Amino acid sequence: MDAAPPQRVIDIDSIELQIPERRTLLSTSALQLLVESLVETTVGTGRLAKGPRIRGPVDFSASFGKLSLPNELVEEGTPKTKSAIISSTFNSSYARIMRFENNKWKPVSIEGTLNAESITFPANSLTEGSYRLVIAAPREAPVIDQKLRPLQPDRFAMNFRLAIGTDGNLHLDTATTNE
Repeated sequence: MDAAPPQRVIDIDSIELQIPERRTLLSTSALQLLVESLVETTVGTGRLAKGPRIRGPVDFSASFGKLSLPNELVEEGTPKTKSAIISSTFNSSYARIMRFENNKWKPVSIEGTLNAESITFPANSLTEGSYRLVIAAPREAPVIDQKLRPLQPDRFAMNFRLAIGTDGNLHLDTATTNE
């Protein structure tokens, strides 16, 4: 760098690290390697591609006895049409609900089902407490839409809590729910 103000770059081959306000910089080639590596590892998972998404947050309805997690389908074409998820690619074992009880995670034996707008669980067996919902399909057999795009993220997890409300019914405690 030139010593006279204003400073200007005169050599891009050697980085001047002695300037007190400058943090250590990576070379362009190092940054390119990092970006290439990131893209290579995420393209196969569908994270960078357009595809159906688990939208969240979880929705709980005690009156209907269900816990649901909304999906967002890809809309394309003219006029816009939604590309449906192929329900036969969803296996109920991909979705699990765990209950945190006595300082341990314990599985809750209810099976999820997938429809056009959500992944739904019968909630009549759920009681007041803290839960974790995990949805993870194996990479070799992902949940896909009609154009073979995988449901994203390929691994979804969130915690939520059910509490008894002032009306005496079970409600989703949104103060402790994370997305």
